[in-house]
Amino acid sequence: FTKIREATDFTKNLDKDMVQIGLVLGQTANKTWKNFDTYAKMANRLNTTVSDVTGAMKLFYQQGLNTSEVNKMVEASAIAAALGESSMAEASETLTSIINSYNLSATQAIAVTDKISMVAMVSAADFGELSTAIEKVAASAASAGLDLDHMMGYLAKMIETTREAPTNIGTALKTIVANFTQFKEDPSGLAEEGTEINKVDKALKSVNISLTDSTGEVRDLSNVLDELGGKWNSLTRNQKSYLATQIAGTRQQSRFYALMNDYDRTLELVKESMNS
Repeated sequence: FTKIREATDFTKNLDKDMVQIGLVLGQTANKTWKNFDTYAKMANRLNTTVSDVTGAMKLFYQQGLNTSEVNKMVEASAIAAALGESSMAEASETLTSIINSYNLSATQAIAVTDKISMVAMVSAADFGELSTAIEKVAASAASAGLDLDHMMGYLAKMIETTREAPTNIGTALKTIVANFTQFKEDPSGLAEEGTEINKVDKALKSVNISLTDSTGEVRDLSNVLDELGGKWNSLTRNQKSYLATQIAGTRQQSRFYALMNDYDRTLELVKESMNS
């Protein structure tokens, strides 16, 4: 009886996916069902289930992707799910977060998976941990000019150093990004000499680093932190404490130290992502 019920539930869920895929494609469920053999072959090739494939396809079709793009995203999701020991649904959400946040194309989904895999391989942060942390911070990181490779390296460094839960690390980096990009006043005219846009800018200027360029635009976060990382070992304990408090806040201070201490290691992980 249990097996019969499971089979019935499987068929019902599969049919729901087929109906929704059909709606997006503007075709009947019956016509969509005619593609079942194709979906089954894809599932077999990717070593997953048909329901996993159709579930992921439904998600990607709903995002407006065409069939070729959907197939690429499904393949990347299957690989990510296997590497991260997660479900296809979870892997699909992670890839969607990265692709959309960094305005990438579906053809780059495998490359994104490669980056996560490579950084996981050379660090003490596994694929699943990185994926979880990435989802927390990807959107805000991209908008702050934190490129994908630096984000990967930062998260991996903080995870392997602290061994804290990846959600905590993702939240920590999100807080750091927010502090960097928060304006204390109307940003017009901030190129004016002596103007400080926020507490982070003030703290950085204490060690001769500017958060803004000559036009008053906020610099890419990765460039600012690389510059700070190059000076970190030469700073006094008091300077480091002041910077960590202003940049990360009291609650996230220890995680910021994990990022900045041995910054050469952080850059190693960034380069591994770049070269994957």
